[in-house]
Amino acid sequence: MRQLFRYDPVLGWRFIADLQARVPHPGGGYLLRTNADGFRTRHELDRASELHERAAQPRVLLFGDSFTAADGVSDGRRYGDVAERLLEGVDVVNLAIPGTGPDQQFLAWRATCRPEPTDLVVVGVWVENIRRVTSRYRWFADGAGHEQLFAKPWFELVDGVPEVRGTPPSPRPVDPTALRPADRRYIAQRARRPWTRPIMAALTARPGLDRFEVRRRVLEPAQRLARYQPVPEYDDPDHPGWRLLAAILSAWADEAGRLLVLPLPFHHHVLGLADAAPYRRRFTELAAAHRAISLFDPLGALQRLDRAERRQLYFAADGHPTPRWHRCVGEALTPLLRAELAAARPNEAVAP
Repeated sequence: MRQLFRYDPVLGWRFIADLQARVPHPGGGYLLRTNADGFRTRHELDRASELHERAAQPRVLLFGDSFTAADGVSDGRRYGDVAERLLEGVDVVNLAIPGTGPDQQFLAWRATCRPEPTDLVVVGVWVENIRRVTSRYRWFADGAGHEQLFAKPWFELVDGVPEVRGTPPSPRPVDPTALRPADRRYIAQRARRPWTRPIMAALTARPGLDRFEVRRRVLEPAQRLARYQPVPEYDDPDHPGWRLLAAILSAWADEAGRLLVLPLPFHHHVLGLADAAPYRRRFTELAAAHRAISLFDPLGALQRLDRAERRQLYFAADGHPTPRWHRCVGEALTPLLRAELAAARPNEAVAP
């Protein structure tokens, strides 16, 4: 929703600073607050410190999109908050921005956080983001629900190195009909199969059928039958989207010194409706090829839940993760964070 965000000349948008709000949501609404830099976190970034100076308390910077910022989930119940409570004495600073991809998140780290004393940078990459890094325009809904198109910065590979383009993006909405045909292909997709929307609307209009039931009784059997693959871009290691995403994460790891990557699955993968092997293979190859990249794959922890529990991991109305998902991911992530922090500070103990 555009009213939660402000224009940013580097990233395109970020949260309005020093905001406290209750946001309406089909899951019942949720509470959020933002810091002085326009991130959804109670922690402030201390730029009074010297560059590369160690902070007194271990600090983890967590980046991502709306899965990590946690649309629909109140502060304190997100997976970063869960890990912070379990670790004790560690600041997990949630710097995720909804609607962004690792390209804009990398720019956020460069512009806002690079001087910040940090022990570890973590990036929650919703696997859909392989498309966001190749887009140059994103849709936003205003307070009345009207959609507008806005420009965003992007990266382009030059001799294998990602170089930023499109900054500063225009603060004004873009008329999609005024774009050249060659540029329209860079508009981020709102739905992979938009023709399913009227079908879903017609089915859910019937008495006794909600979106959850339609998915369970109609869409899921069809997806199993068709062997649905929501992100086929990962099938090919030379796909332009994957090459760009991998290059951005590699450059980020080089500059940060260490990067922990969390590929966050679609609900199709968690429920066994789609094959997760292609995207898991790509991220495993990336971590094996780059010594500064570590990998945490939460899919195993999510799939260990029984099927009834797995159905409670996502809001039926918009597909975002519920507090149950965040608790599961946060608990599974904590031991790896503890190990990474122990390696970063070998002479200090992180509370068990």
